Amino acid sequence: MLEVLKAFNSTQINDVFMVSLGTGVSKTAYNYEHFKKKLAIQIGPALVDIMTSASSESTEFFIQQLFRNNGKQQNYVRLEPANLSSINASLDAASPNNIQKLISLSDKLISEHEDTLDYIIEHLIKEKNQNKKKNPWSQLMDKF
Repeated sequence: MLEVLKAFNSTQINDVFMVSLGTGVSKTAYNYEHFKKKLAIQIGPALVDIMTSASSESTEFFIQQLFRNNGKQQNYVRLEPANLSSINASLDAASPNNIQKLISLSDKLISEHEDTLDYIIEHLIKEKNQNKKKNPWSQLMDKF
């Protein structure tokens, strides 16, 4: 978002509408007693999970606050799958069974958030139909 604001000098936070697609919240709990006896290499995946989860959560909080403090909280929409228990979340888990589970999860996410998706679509149509000022993307596309 910062890069968009920098690239288009006339763009301000009030001009931005952001849709954030989450990858799901990790519900994995880690026991300190279990890990303190392990070698660093053995706890690497858990550390990566903990660090990326914290980074994702703090980024989401920051973005929410940024829009809220500018009176534009309706311009930030986050969609997050709720239940990942049946999914193998490993990056290399590309088995046909896991891919099918991911497709099912996405279908469920869409059906659970139909009102939110309708809001996003209505907002985009409204923005497109308002000719008061061009958005940064149309300025960029005019160059081509």
